Amino acid sequence: MYPVRSGQIKAARALLDWSQDDLATISGLSVTTVRNMESGGMSPRSTTANEIRKAIENAGLEFIEPEGIRRRLDEVKVYQGPDSCDLFFEDVFQTIKEDGNEVIALFKSPEIMQQLCLAAHDSFEQLGEFSSIKCLLSSVPERSLLVPQLQLRIIPKQHIGPISFFTYGGKHAIIMEQVNSTFKFVVFDMSSLAQAYRSNFFLLWDTASPFHL
Repeated sequence: MYPVRSGQIKAARALLDWSQDDLATISGLSVTTVRNMESGGMSPRSTTANEIRKAIENAGLEFIEPEGIRRRLDEVKVYQGPDSCDLFFEDVFQTIKEDGNEVIALFKSPEIMQQLCLAAHDSFEQLGEFSSIKCLLSSVPERSLLVPQLQLRIIPKQHIGPISFFTYGGKHAIIMEQVNSTFKFVVFDMSSLAQAYRSNFFLLWDTASPFHL
């Protein structure tokens, strides 16, 4: 195993948006010890360095020699094919059960949302039993194709981007249409990314017009 460099620790904290206090708490070390590691005052091969490495790797990063750091590729999952909706919503269920956060979604068109409601009607209903589902659209959808668990609001089309997405827990998922009315879901298990989309979503949500089923 390669030694942990002080620059890698600083870069890891920046990627994870951790303070030195955060890293100390998670690794079970003192703040002074973390500061000493980052300043180069301790051996990069010490037991302390290994505890810091473990905390950073458990958070989804990996060390690259000689002095790099990056997110692990296993932070990105892709669900596609005829059972993509079932697999994706199972991930949503499990994540929400652990995290407790509500589900938010933005759709670039009402047609995509309605297709997804048809393809995963039962999943939407099950999800709505233990989590609110807030959705933003640019125009009014057909009521008959929706499920009652959705909370809908309408915003101007210029505020809708080219990509439909879900954000749930610390995950952000891009929704892509495929042939034969199936969907591809690209899921990023990155809390900082999820939080950025969540913050922007609620800025739009607060100014959007309510739509009642």
